[in-house]
Amino acid sequence: LRTITGFRSLFKSQKSRLISILCGLILLLIMSLKMSTMLLLFFMSLICLIYRIPLIGVQHKRKNLREISFLKVFIIAIIWVASTVYLPFAEFGKELGFLKMLNLMVRQLLFISAIALTFDIRDLPDDAKNSLYTVPVIIGKRNTKILCFVLLNCSFLLALYQQVNTFEEQLYPAFISVAVTILLVYFSNSGRNRYYYAFWLDGMCLFQYLLTLAFSLNKL
Repeated sequence: LRTITGFRSLFKSQKSRLISILCGLILLLIMSLKMSTMLLLFFMSLICLIYRIPLIGVQHKRKNLREISFLKVFIIAIIWVASTVYLPFAEFGKELGFLKMLNLMVRQLLFISAIALTFDIRDLPDDAKNSLYTVPVIIGKRNTKILCFVLLNCSFLLALYQQVNTFEEQLYPAFISVAVTILLVYFSNSGRNRYYYAFWLDGMCLFQYLLTLAFSLNKL
């Protein structure tokens, strides 16, 4: 019993050290960023905090951002686009041009919004019970799926418009990721297990990046 207790104490001690080291590394990484990037990260962290903690007064009740109708999907999409598109370009100073940057951000905004709406389809019974007026609660599951298809197709059309001269490098990844996501949205429902959403749908963002990277390397 003493041996087991000793192992537990050692494990907790090693775990605490590991967490301290990781926090220190994260702090060093943040401190090495540009001031504009740090400010944006702070603003995004603040939004994420308000997203979960009820700090906003609405009709004499405290609500978080998630509980305010239509804001949930928009906030998720904005945070994802800011962290995966704008921040890398802003930090590393790669010149992309205003129109190209705007095109890429809108494309990803549409793509992420479609995925986020699918999670609302999953939560439809609970949201309806709790009077949380998400898009599927208001317009129904079928119409929400149609909206997702529209958003995904618009995302691809923007890629088509932007990447006429670099077809294989950008257009194939956009087409494949949008096509697979459309299939996942089509077969989504509230009865699907959590891995369907946490692994497959959430994984579409990484899948899209890996496809783009693979086609870019193949072109070299």
